[in-house]
Amino acid sequence: IGIRTLIYLEEPEANVFPSTQSELVHLFAWLSNRPYWDFYWVITTHSPYILSAFGNLIKAGQIAQERPGQADALSKVLPKQYWINPGDFRAYALKPSKSASGQFESESIIDKKTGQINGDYLDNVSSDIAEEFGQLLELQYGK
Repeated sequence: IGIRTLIYLEEPEANVFPSTQSELVHLFAWLSNRPYWDFYWVITTHSPYILSAFGNLIKAGQIAQERPGQADALSKVLPKQYWINPGDFRAYALKPSKSASGQFESESIIDKKTGQINGDYLDNVSSDIAEEFGQLLELQYGK
């Protein structure tokens, strides 16, 4: 077995629209699925679009494994060259360490039951922003 190359890609979402972020994720998956390239990716991101796009490709991989008879229909939604084998993907969030001040630790954001990126993790910030906006409206309209 040869040595696998490790590719680091930091914040591919920088300065690109969400639709382009999704296209970049498809490109990364396509490159990863090429049989003649043998490498690992480490991608850092703050983008829920990047994470959601990866989530869709993982879901496609899950469906392909669970329901092989659906491959043709699945390919019409997402072409096979983009599907991600769920076992080949990891996602982590960095959180302040509980044991050491100023240190960080990683925490998996993959839901153990579904194998998907945890939707609560992706939605919490949106919920917080919406709650804040609701409070502002209450102040504005005196409710």
